[in-house]
Formats: sequence, C-alpha cells, structure tokens
Amino acid sequence: MKTTITARHFELTEAIKQHINDKVVQYDSHFSEALEAAFILDIEAKDYVAEANVHIRGEVIHSKISTEDMYKSIDSLIHKLVSLLDKNKDKHKNPPDKRIRKVEPADE
Repeated sequence: MKTTITARHFELTEAIKQHINDKVVQYDSHFSEALEAAFILDIEAKDYVAEANVHIRGEVIHSKISTEDMYKSIDSLIHKLVSLLDKNKDKHKNPPDKRIRKVEPADE
C-alpha cells in the first residue's frame, strides 16, 4: 500500500512519520485491501487535526479527528479508520438481500 503523509502549518518530523507507519503496520490486516492511504496533519488554532483518505475497491474512506495532542489525534484517527474499514469489509462480504419479495394484492 502506498502511504503519503502531508503536514500543514508545521514541519513534519521523522518521529511522527514513524508513528503513523508503525500504526499502519500494527493494523496491517485491516489495511490489506487498501491501495493508497493519504494522511494529512494540520494545526488549527489550539487543535491538532489528523485526517486520512484511504482508497479501497473504487471507494474513498475519509476520516478526520481533532484533539489537543498530535499523537492522540493520529491514534484516534487510526482507530476510527480500522472501524470504518471493518464496516466496509462487512458491507462487501454480506451485501443486502436483493431478492424480490412476493406482495399479496390488497383486499378491496
């Protein structure tokens, strides 16, 4: 999987890059079908914002988290992404039942 990390309004440190890469490797089984993941880190006023776009099966899964600590934002973002990826995987494993139901005619 191709991973890109972009920092806005601050300099991206090697420690932050390593933290994101470690988290992605830790949850590798959840990201197994992802083709690309783009992480965008930003500072807005006093909040640290982490957002991600994960490309999977022609879809884009987007998530955004804002907290008072960058590492906490990254951890929360990864946790939310894992949840969304599991939900997406279940959706494709168990598609809704599309059988045609027999409808009885209304009594007049």
